Amino acid sequence: MRILEIPSPFPGAECLQVGETTSTMDEARVLADAGRKRGTVIVADRQTAGRGRLPGRTWESEPGANLLFTLILDGPPVAGLPLRVGLAVARAIEDHAIGLGADVARRVSVKWPNDVLVDGRKAAGTLCETRGSRVLVGLGVNCNQLAFGSADAGRLPPTSLLAAFGQAIDRFAFLGLLLVRIERALADPGWRECVERRLDSIGETVSFAVGAGDRVVEGRVLGIDGAGALALEIPGEGRRVFASGEILRMADAPGIDGTILRQ
Repeated sequence: MRILEIPSPFPGAECLQVGETTSTMDEARVLADAGRKRGTVIVADRQTAGRGRLPGRTWESEPGANLLFTLILDGPPVAGLPLRVGLAVARAIEDHAIGLGADVARRVSVKWPNDVLVDGRKAAGTLCETRGSRVLVGLGVNCNQLAFGSADAGRLPPTSLLAAFGQAIDRFAFLGLLLVRIERALADPGWRECVERRLDSIGETVSFAVGAGDRVVEGRVLGIDGAGALALEIPGEGRRVFASGEILRMADAPGIDGTILRQ
């Protein structure tokens, strides 16, 4: 483990790097239990057991190509934490693209509850968990990878910043930019409106798997509430708010018998 020379907006915090680990979340649990400062980051070149938000979801990455890290914060988590972090990632991507002279209007979006899309493809994902009095924020950002297997795609086609904007990125320079954006988003009183301006599928009718996916409903995406829950307008039911679940792709939508069709 070595210290990266990356300026941090979190006072006294360090950015640490390992070559290979099961998951940066595993490393962060040990660091959090040891009392590391708020804002401590652990970055890995390669994860052998990276995972997504739901059971059975994995996060696979070409070694050294992408940004894989976990950020340690103090609890309790702020309202809408995964969406605030998604907003920070979206803003950092926009900053990067604008620096390349790219037009980013409507290209970067936040997919409820924890993904960031570029041109409708998944570029980043967030996983948050509590650890005693600490909060661990795991992030994967596809930076320089161009070839993706099915495990990388999950239910969204993947992309990377290189694929989207045509230029390789220094992942550690991007990490420094992203940490600044995260620190600001954590304290931003206007985060909800900023997320809604970038919210994927807002105003559209979608299929939505409620909770663990035992029930699927259709409704128009209205936005999010102050806690980060998704608001849908469901025919015959009106406005409903969901704290957990998943907006489904067409291939995951209910079949004519009400079952969920999956690729």
